Amino acid sequence: MKFFEHRPTEGYQTKLSIINRRKAILTTAKYTFFGLIGIRLLWLQVFQKNKYSILSDRNRFKEWKIAAERGLILDRFNNKIAENRQLYRIALIKGDVTDLELVLTTLNKFLRLDNEIIEKTKTDFIKLRKFQPYVINKNLTWAEFSKINSNLFILNGVQPFISMERHYN
Repeated sequence: MKFFEHRPTEGYQTKLSIINRRKAILTTAKYTFFGLIGIRLLWLQVFQKNKYSILSDRNRFKEWKIAAERGLILDRFNNKIAENRQLYRIALIKGDVTDLELVLTTLNKFLRLDNEIIEKTKTDFIKLRKFQPYVINKNLTWAEFSKINSNLFILNGVQPFISMERHYN
């Protein structure tokens, strides 16, 4: 059975050692690459969790209940009996407010809130559930509303909104 015996050719051992060396280098490179990716994922998910969870909360769709706009009520002479007027208001969302004192003092700079409104807000705010909004019941002017909107990056947990109020003539 000499025909089926393995006969190494010249340079077989050198070719085999070159292939083994290349295989070892590529395997080391793969493990290094995936190890670096794993370390980066660990860094982002464990050590940078707070930063990215805050950013994702700000980028999320939030459910906000909006009352349906009511229609005009006219008399038989087409005079308005009841109509809707826009109100500019702000709400504080408990889950997003980190420091209530800081938010209220910053709001006070823009809106000049009364002391009783601030105290009522502090007492009522504690009773709320985590993502329930607390509406500060002050009819803002357009200038105040735009100041709040332009400084929302300072005001964590403040949500300005427009609501409708029924007005009877």
